[in-house]
Amino acid sequence: MENISELSASAEKGEISLAIAQERFSSLEQIRSIVPTERNKISELAITSNANDNRSLVAVSPETGDKIIRARKLIEARPVTDHGRIIQTNDKRYTVVYQSVRGTEVTFTMDAPSFNAMEAENLLKLGNRIRSVGYLERRTRRDSLTLTEPPQTTAAK
Repeated sequence: MENISELSASAEKGEISLAIAQERFSSLEQIRSIVPTERNKISELAITSNANDNRSLVAVSPETGDKIIRARKLIEARPVTDHGRIIQTNDKRYTVVYQSVRGTEVTFTMDAPSFNAMEAENLLKLGNRIRSVGYLERRTRRDSLTLTEPPQTTAAK
């Protein structure tokens, strides 16, 4: 909800910056097919959330939707930030597989020292949340990510 609200507010003020588009890639992917635009028949998207006894509403107009779509296209062939939960590791190949919040599985390979250090600190535990940044390659079975910075993990709640 916070990410979509931030994207909508940025779009309403002007264009969504490249930095915000890259950081909020997962949210852009999740809403790109349901936002109203000048080209589709959706007149408005309204999203509500109840969290911490607060009710939030984000409404997206066709003009804002067009800017969200442009921001999504802006980040093609650039590093993106993705989020998910670790579902598999392979210590022989130094790979990690995670279930992205976008609904797809993603795999990446790390260098051996970094992988071993993270594993020794129990950071690659199954179920941990992960934030990864890199170049995304869409594939049929499982997307692939070429890391541009070390992944960050937090324990599952």
